[in-house]
Amino acid sequence: CLAYGTLVQTGEGSFKEIELFKLDDDVMACGKSLNWTTKKVVFSGGTSGVSRQKYTVLVAFENKYLAVTSDHLFLMADKTLKRADRLAPGDELVKPGGESVLIKSVHVGDFLAGFHHIATGKEEPGPDLDGHLLNTNGVISADYAVQIFHRTDEGKEFFARAHEQLPVVGSPEYIEKHGDSCMQMPVIEADLKGPKLELAFNNVVD
Repeated sequence: CLAYGTLVQTGEGSFKEIELFKLDDDVMACGKSLNWTTKKVVFSGGTSGVSRQKYTVLVAFENKYLAVTSDHLFLMADKTLKRADRLAPGDELVKPGGESVLIKSVHVGDFLAGFHHIATGKEEPGPDLDGHLLNTNGVISADYAVQIFHRTDEGKEFFARAHEQLPVVGSPEYIEKHGDSCMQMPVIEADLKGPKLELAFNNVVD
């Protein structure tokens, strides 16, 4: 799930906030092949208004960031998937054109915002994830159908190697490996693009 204000590419090629997508809206989607097509939104839901989302993961890259729930799924440079709470600085996300982009930092805490998710189909995603990957603020992540399917034994085949053994953001194992910056507020650069970070991300997890 994505925080309110997160920009997602529409079927017309423009962008709009995730919470504004409704049933039958057009959204740009692809699979691991990165062949982008227009798909219809068949599911759209989330929280209403501002709520406190515990254990929100904030991922910073280039001059952008995404605030997502811990189980949100990202496409990695090797075409596998990673949950947000397994990401680490130096991991490589994927841009819509296929270029890799390094993660600068990862943070965990409470996020005061609404959260929303959409899906382009309710069927089990195929092995290529065709039509279920979205352009979310400049990097590719999965729709809600993939997020649900990944919880099954069959869905685990899409994940990075030894995914479940990777340390969870904020855990002692993660801090030992990557440092404790994940428990602190990210550096707010003047041109950082995302949903009202300075107002929403606080009460960092103890």
